Amino acid sequence: MTIQFFSKIFGYDLEMVKRQPTASRQKIVTMGSLMLIPIMLWMFSGFYISRHLMDTGLLSSLAVALVLGLIIGIVDRSFIATPKMKGGYLLLVYRLGFAVITTILGALAIDLMVFAGDLEEYRSTQQETALETEKESYIERHLDSREVLVMDLEKAKSTEERDKQSYLDEMEGVGGTGTYGEGKVALAKKKMATKAEIETERTRERLEAFDKKLEKDAESHAKKVTEKSDAAILSKIEDLHAYLKDRPIGELIYWVFFLFIFFLEGAFVVYKFAASKSLFEDMLLAEEEIGLYRLMQLRERRRKYSDEDALLGHSASTLRKMADTAPSRRII
Repeated sequence: MTIQFFSKIFGYDLEMVKRQPTASRQKIVTMGSLMLIPIMLWMFSGFYISRHLMDTGLLSSLAVALVLGLIIGIVDRSFIATPKMKGGYLLLVYRLGFAVITTILGALAIDLMVFAGDLEEYRSTQQETALETEKESYIERHLDSREVLVMDLEKAKSTEERDKQSYLDEMEGVGGTGTYGEGKVALAKKKMATKAEIETERTRERLEAFDKKLEKDAESHAKKVTEKSDAAILSKIEDLHAYLKDRPIGELIYWVFFLFIFFLEGAFVVYKFAASKSLFEDMLLAEEEIGLYRLMQLRERRRKYSDEDALLGHSASTLRKMADTAPSRRII
């Protein structure tokens, strides 16, 4: 069943494959099995990035995974089906470079999954710090408006204290008219002191309202500026590297995963170029060479006929027919 599947994938004649030695059939199965590793890695990476990092729907994530798996499957199939001939090492360099790119994507997906809890805690802490910093910066930029209200409040307090003291002095007879008791002047000063007290309270309320609004606006502004979307992949990658920068163990784990994915990605590439050619591969190469030889003979025959036609004209065709007859061949 396995040999049938991989023979169909690589476009081999199943009946011809069945007649091959065990080593040749085993190599086909091994190459096919190794090819499935990058396909599964790409499908997993595509699904995880789409579903958990970009917050797309389940069906969309599955579609992304299938498309990525199909793309890498087509690339790797063409690589495996290409025989090792002249120029093959250029294809090797290209595929290994492709493996580096796919490894970066695959390793990032796995690292983001492995460090998901730590990364979320780090991002939360960083956001809180940035939030407080931005709030303070916003409040500092609006201190001039608050300072005006503070000065108004100080002025209102000063006026209130002055009017109250003037009223008390009038009541005690040590100031103003010098008359002891609550006379007309004292009542007028009492009214002024009450008015000043009300004005002080209103100014204080305006200051408190301004402070509340400023605090609310600062918090809203800070959230808007510092908020990071869970679907922002680049932001998560930057935070991941910032998190691992000062954590040697975490950075070591990151590179371990990177190398692990790279070796998995390049396993079938190395196997194809390192393993000796099987009899089946030699047969395919010989089949190609025989076809090329026949093509060269055909071209040579056509060139020869063309030269004969140019030299002998219409007689060339008759002479060729005579040469092809049995008696003529015996005479020759």
